[in-house]
Amino acid sequence: AEPTDYLLGAEPQWEDATRRRIANRDCFDEIAAEIDRLRAKTTPDAFVIVTGTAGTGKSSAMMSVALLKEAEGVPTAWVDTRENYDANAVRNALEADKGLQLVFVTDADLWGRRVSQLIRELAETNPRLVIVCECRSTKVDRIVDRTELGTVEPIEFAIPNLGNSDIDAILEVLDRENRLGMLKGKSHDERRAVFKAEAGRQMLVAMYKATHGVEFRDKAAHELNEMKGMPKYLYGLISVAHAHRFMLNRDELAIACGDDITEWPRALDDLVRRKIIFPDKDETFKARHREVAQFVYNELAEQGSIAGVFESLIRIAGTRSHINMKPTARPRKMLGTFVSHRLLQHRVGVAVARRIYADFEGLLSWDHHYWLHRGALELENDNLGHAENFLNQSKSLSPGDVFVDNELAYLKLKKANIAPHDLDSAELVDDAMATLETVAHRRRDQRPYAAHIAGSQGLLWSQRSNMSARDKQQFLEKLLHNVDAVLPNDVDGMLATLRDQLQREILSIAVKGTAK
Repeated sequence: AEPTDYLLGAEPQWEDATRRRIANRDCFDEIAAEIDRLRAKTTPDAFVIVTGTAGTGKSSAMMSVALLKEAEGVPTAWVDTRENYDANAVRNALEADKGLQLVFVTDADLWGRRVSQLIRELAETNPRLVIVCECRSTKVDRIVDRTELGTVEPIEFAIPNLGNSDIDAILEVLDRENRLGMLKGKSHDERRAVFKAEAGRQMLVAMYKATHGVEFRDKAAHELNEMKGMPKYLYGLISVAHAHRFMLNRDELAIACGDDITEWPRALDDLVRRKIIFPDKDETFKARHREVAQFVYNELAEQGSIAGVFESLIRIAGTRSHINMKPTARPRKMLGTFVSHRLLQHRVGVAVARRIYADFEGLLSWDHHYWLHRGALELENDNLGHAENFLNQSKSLSPGDVFVDNELAYLKLKKANIAPHDLDSAELVDDAMATLETVAHRRRDQRPYAAHIAGSQGLLWSQRSNMSARDKQQFLEKLLHNVDAVLPNDVDGMLATLRDQLQREILSIAVKGTAK
């Protein structure tokens, strides 16, 4: 019965829901009503996606509605899809329990488009099962594949801004739990007025600002910047891991902190005691809330201090991984996250990313993903010699990997465009285009990326090579057809501009032909 820190800005725990520390908002009832509507149908034709930005109350809503339905006698399951998620185990468990009627899935974007596949399969094996997924608004398109879903429709339910009844419910809980903060001495109308001023913001931010009088983001940055040495390092390390949905345990922190066996445990215990870092399940540690973790992450990046954190996280993941470990195992997933060339290039820049890759060559030389991302970094920055060497090493370690094939095809197209009149350039283009077609056939989720590589590099090839106008037009029309075919699935927005460029080039060729 000890009070949690949910009302002070921490992520909700189950006891917050069972002990009514989560205020019942109107939208909770609306989600429950939508579930009842779907359960009344004899055949499944939809599933629910609860969306919203970070801190809007998605997890609170999911927990409250799940407990409500369980209390009503509806057999209900809860799936936490964080780093320990095992796709096959979850699928087998859900398919085996024919009596199950309702499933809640947190952080569904970690499944990617497998969500759609799983929902269709479950609809076929358990027609009465209703699935409710939680996902950030910006990532909904990553989990919805209408081809995979077939006739099953996604129903998106966005958590709304706080209304008057929501504010009253939150104030009632804060008062009952003695967490009103600066609102304690105010009248109800005054309390409501303070909350109303923040009602257009995320619930987490609004509640914190109303009760503390300071911005949640500023509080997180201030906490970080007050620290020095080991406490700041641990806070940053745990926060960056949490932002990527990995929780670190003591053994992993020991790997990051090296030979020191006294300073970091003392610093960690102090952070926990001060409720800056929180214990989580499986004896791991996390920030107060993932939104706080993201604030700390961004602050470290702005200070130019993020590279050392990435190095520590790569060291943890690399030390705990080995060549025979399944790719879905937590250390391998963690390693894949932090050796990503896109992440490193965006956060620390090309030069520092190169240094980080070089520093871990001895530890990670067995991992084809390491060589893949190292090669991709060089490829995107036109260092083709190094890119070819690294990508070939990745190909040798994992001959059938579609991501490696993608990058090698990209490399061939770049080489052809650099020397368009070399005798083997046309052959390089043909080989690359054939590879990209194969990749798109093997992996639906890679079709937009493959079409973008083919379209952008193919457009350059058409402008630089000696193709006849007729051949050029036919070549470009095929590229345009491929782009149009995958445009609806382009969640990253890569293809719309490329489509316009291809259309303009085709029109230009047609106009020149007419003029002649």
